[in-house]
Amino acid sequence: MPGALAVLAALRPHKTLALATSSYEHSALAVLETLDIKDTFSCIATKTSAARAKPFPDIFLWVASRLNVAPAQCLVLEDAEKGILAAHAAGMRSIAIPNEHTKHNDFSKATLVLPSLEHLTLDVIEGVDKK
Repeated sequence: MPGALAVLAALRPHKTLALATSSYEHSALAVLETLDIKDTFSCIATKTSAARAKPFPDIFLWVASRLNVAPAQCLVLEDAEKGILAAHAAGMRSIAIPNEHTKHNDFSKATLVLPSLEHLTLDVIEGVDKK
């Protein structure tokens, strides 16, 4: 996702970051290690971390449990409808950031929809945190 590395660098000093991906662990870790961002995340969940995949909330609830955080305190950033549905089902707020392949998805369950990561700032996140 264009701008992802800059967003991670900007948020890391202020927020606890976790990754919940539908990818297999070996694939996800390979990407994170190649980009040298594995240590950016306090928790990494992959396809095998939860019994059911998105749009079920299992992976997000697993992460919240591991971080010892209530789901209502979590904010999910997602680029696909299934992830937004999973976040909503988990009782988490969400920001949808569609990409070229998901721009026609239904993001009506998202707390906020942004056109790109360039629009995601700490102020935007803190505004969503107050909702």
